[in-house]
Amino acid sequence: MGLNRLAAVYAVISRHFSASPPTSGFAHSSTPLPLSSPPFDSKQVDYKRACGLHRASSLPELSSSANKTDLEPGIHSRWIQTKYSSLNLQKDKLSKENVLFSVFSPNGRWIKVAVGFSFLLFLIVVYLGSGWKSSFWTLEPSHFTIILDCGSTGTRVHVYEWSHDNRKVQEKFPIVVHSISGESAEIYGHENGLAYLRVQTEPGLDKFLHNESGLRASIEPLLNWAEQHIPSDAHRKTPVFLLATAGLRKLPSSDAKWILDKAWAILVSYPFICQRSRVRVISGVEEAYYGWVALNYNMDKIDNTHGHKTFGALDLGGSSLEVTFEPGEETKGEYAVKLNIGSVEHQLYAYSLPAYGLNDAFEKSVIMLHKKLSERSNEELRFSNNQMILQIKHPCLQAGYRQSYHCSKCYPNQAGSPQNGRRITRKEISGTEIELVGDPDWAECQALAKSTVNASLWSHSSVATNCEQYPCALKKHHPQPHGSFYALSGFFFVYKFYNLSSAATYHEILEKGQHFCSKTWKNAQKSVAPQPFLEEYCFRAAYVVALLIDGLHLKDEQITVGSGSITWTLGVALLEAANSLSTNERLGSQHWPIPDTINIGNLHLDAVTCTLFLFILLMLCIFIVSCIHRFITQSWPKRHLPLFEPYSANIGSAIKVP
Repeated sequence: MGLNRLAAVYAVISRHFSASPPTSGFAHSSTPLPLSSPPFDSKQVDYKRACGLHRASSLPELSSSANKTDLEPGIHSRWIQTKYSSLNLQKDKLSKENVLFSVFSPNGRWIKVAVGFSFLLFLIVVYLGSGWKSSFWTLEPSHFTIILDCGSTGTRVHVYEWSHDNRKVQEKFPIVVHSISGESAEIYGHENGLAYLRVQTEPGLDKFLHNESGLRASIEPLLNWAEQHIPSDAHRKTPVFLLATAGLRKLPSSDAKWILDKAWAILVSYPFICQRSRVRVISGVEEAYYGWVALNYNMDKIDNTHGHKTFGALDLGGSSLEVTFEPGEETKGEYAVKLNIGSVEHQLYAYSLPAYGLNDAFEKSVIMLHKKLSERSNEELRFSNNQMILQIKHPCLQAGYRQSYHCSKCYPNQAGSPQNGRRITRKEISGTEIELVGDPDWAECQALAKSTVNASLWSHSSVATNCEQYPCALKKHHPQPHGSFYALSGFFFVYKFYNLSSAATYHEILEKGQHFCSKTWKNAQKSVAPQPFLEEYCFRAAYVVALLIDGLHLKDEQITVGSGSITWTLGVALLEAANSLSTNERLGSQHWPIPDTINIGNLHLDAVTCTLFLFILLMLCIFIVSCIHRFITQSWPKRHLPLFEPYSANIGSAIKVP
């Protein structure tokens, strides 16, 4: 309907400019009407026929008609004078009306402005609409990436579906990623609960050295799951990565290579794209900046062109802690990382702190207790199966707890520990079986946790670092953390276990930990759902606080605990997706970008809403113009000059039809 009205307006404008001057003008005929004519016979007037004659449109017609009409001699002059007077009055009236019509006609200025504005709106709608169509109606086919995260406690599979976003080519990271593995939780080979949704097998690959069947049982279920969740036509176009972290980092390089070679042989049997270079152990620095990319992508901070500061990442695993942050100045040294994402460059500090993961930290607490106990003469021993097993009381374990524990770095003669420089025999390198007994003492537990954080106690340094003066988890060459941080993975496990909010204070964590430690082991088991490492959560509450305060010198307000689903594997998928895009066709292309949002004061409209708004405004303009045109044409029509008024007896004349 709107288009029909627009067409009508256009037709009126065209007709107005193309029409020739009408023949029915207001100029009087130069030929005078004859004053002599045959006598007028009133008796012979055919009234009906006279009234049925058409009105002449001009004075020449009047003259012609008058010549053909017999008028009585007495009234001829009076009839002509009366008619000329009537015509002059109508001429003046119509002249005024035509002035009004010329102002309000489509040829008027304001009508031209309205039509021009409508046309401009139409072009804007077409431009935004074409950009919206290319962004939402012509999406490229999805791509998939499989990443196997081989950690110290288990192997997890992550499947990412990604596509290129045409709206973010110049302003933001041009990739949209959807995690398929984040929608379900499955676990193979273990019955314990999960802290967040993931698909994994247990234990870690480092436990399957020279155990091919164990490796196959650990990897194949994960690949089968990925195969089921990726469309079959995309299998041969999907790359797969197997990236190992701290678990394999601790192994000798020859042992790690054996595990990776056997894993490679399993991967190539599946219909995915697999390259040997994608099956490897990644460094702590790589793991750190992958986690930083994943975090800031989720927080929509990856593009800092708008001046938004990025978040630092603290990724706490089972064996290590990864620290990554952007200091806001040029980075230098061995931990400096320059990361280019699209047209944006980030300068980061990224480093890994081995043995600062949750599991390794607890083992360090056992090592310290074992060392203290071995230096005493009254060691408490018990015998089992004709073997001496050392019994160690732990202040961070509940009363009633008694379990055997394999301490991989506890040696029969603690004086020969690596810290004291004695060469360890091959027989001793496998560690020692001990028995841990709960002996709860919250103050001692906090002091023990603080000792595990102090790096100087675990190095060859002869002087212990004062944790109040310097972040004692760091060495002198480590850049000190700066800015706001999201604490991920292990931090999330601890906060979730104690039902704490993401902004909980350190004091709240310690209160929850102390309350849990005061329970008996039997009651502690009943108070929560079954989950791995339940006995360690008393120690973990004290440890994460000591790590943040004493180890890193970070305050409450600098820390926010992020979701456990934000993992460094997302960073791998994002960077791999960016590398797969052609620089010339994607990141280097020059064009006018379609804006994501349009700001009008405090109102923020997305491109789709703005396009619809402009389209509605265009239709409204067309409707208003068409209504005005119809009103004008009905109110001020162009009139033709009539020859005869309706028949009046006062004139005393009539037309005689021959």
